[in-house]
Amino acid sequence: LQKIGKESLLVLAGDIYQIESIDFGNWFFYAKEILPQKEDFQVEAGIYHSLFSTGSAMAMMSCLVDCGSVIFSRATNLLGQTAITAYTAGRRIMRIGISFLGNLAHSGSIYVGQNWGADKKDRIRQGTRNAIAIGFATSAVIGITVWILAEPMIRFFIPDGSFEAVRIGIQALRVQAVFLIFLYLLCEHRAAIQGMGNAIIPMCSGFLELAVRIVYALTIPAWLGSGSLYFTDAITWIPTTLMLVICYHIRKNRLPSE
Repeated sequence: LQKIGKESLLVLAGDIYQIESIDFGNWFFYAKEILPQKEDFQVEAGIYHSLFSTGSAMAMMSCLVDCGSVIFSRATNLLGQTAITAYTAGRRIMRIGISFLGNLAHSGSIYVGQNWGADKKDRIRQGTRNAIAIGFATSAVIGITVWILAEPMIRFFIPDGSFEAVRIGIQALRVQAVFLIFLYLLCEHRAAIQGMGNAIIPMCSGFLELAVRIVYALTIPAWLGSGSLYFTDAITWIPTTLMLVICYHIRKNRLPSE
């Protein structure tokens, strides 16, 4: 230690600070690789057209479905305050289960879209089969639960309701619970087709759903009575589901195997 002079200490201290400055400067070097560049913000012209056409078709489909709900509400309003209260309570309860199934189908759309972009066609087939199996099990659990607990759930939403309002609410709720699987199949196949980049077929399914709901809600109850309104959703779901299932399998069979 006695042989080390002041100059040696200065050189040692200088090396330490130089190494620290180099380490600090490396952040600026790697920042150029991490931060987005100008070309990252450039979008191809075809993408704008694709996004607009897909978004417009999906928006049209949602509008058609909502128009069908408005038609159903009009038919229900003609039955009086008791029926309105009962159907409203039943729909609010089923919205919980429907939202769960809808989110499950939406996750399937994302899965299909990712594998469609990655050109993993076999994974689309397998993933859709698995999603349908999960949907069957989930729909069965929700349907059985709703069927068993229909009366206490309706009475929770209509605590001071009349016997007739509770009866109508229970029947409407149980009918929807039985046909819930068709709604899931509808959402799952519609989402899968969307994931494959086709927005026209889902939009056409919205037209079909609207047409069936209008015809049924405005004609059948006049012949068979107000009780037939219980089946409005089910009668709407079944043909729309069949259409989407057929279109999905046609499109799926055209996919080349890996």
